[in-house]
Amino acid sequence: EPARKKVDPAEEKQRAGAFQANMQGTNAFWQLVGVHFLGCVGHAIVIIYIIPIAVAAGVNMVSASGILGTLMAVSVLTRFLTPVVADYLGAKRAMATMFVLQGLPVLMLFWTQELWQFYLFAVIFGIGYGGEGSAFPIINRQYFGRGPMGRSFGWQQAGAGTGMAVGGWIGGVLYLIFGSYDITVILSVLASMGGAALILSMPPTAKLLIPNWEDASPSDVPPARTQPIASSD
Repeated sequence: EPARKKVDPAEEKQRAGAFQANMQGTNAFWQLVGVHFLGCVGHAIVIIYIIPIAVAAGVNMVSASGILGTLMAVSVLTRFLTPVVADYLGAKRAMATMFVLQGLPVLMLFWTQELWQFYLFAVIFGIGYGGEGSAFPIINRQYFGRGPMGRSFGWQQAGAGTGMAVGGWIGGVLYLIFGSYDITVILSVLASMGGAALILSMPPTAKLLIPNWEDASPSDVPPARTQPIASSD
């Protein structure tokens, strides 16, 4: 196999810049930032406040901690399974389903009082929470191909981090204002369902959104083989 031509670092940087500019020039890219934000607001509220919510319902602290542990354990399974499902059913469909499974079960907290009910909630919510984020790399590849997307994906992670911060903070503020977690629970549901709606409003993933991005990169830089990833969306 012949040795590959060495690429000048400046040209490679220009090529990465061309990809970044094209990727960030699409609505889908910024929609994914919003999806990250909404999803993380939705589950950050539950992660931070499920223990005080359970304690307020009469569950002892140790058992309440077990609810959070169960939620996290279940989420590990769907973190591995969701990317597989996304390859077969399409990332949009898989992600929207997981966002709904993260959002609607939170309504159970309005009437959940018994310990077994909290554990049932933890299992159902854990399925959605674990699968909610693990298909993002797939949908990025389906939309944008196989370019150097590290910096651009960092923008999406910034949306996620901001969502985690907002979700973790806002629940305490709302509790101080209203004296209960009811509004916080509603906000979690609305954030997750808003994320699902935003995902479904995005373009189909069967076609690359920036197939000709390399036209803006230096002509003597070897092009990457950007191929669309099959999807049923």
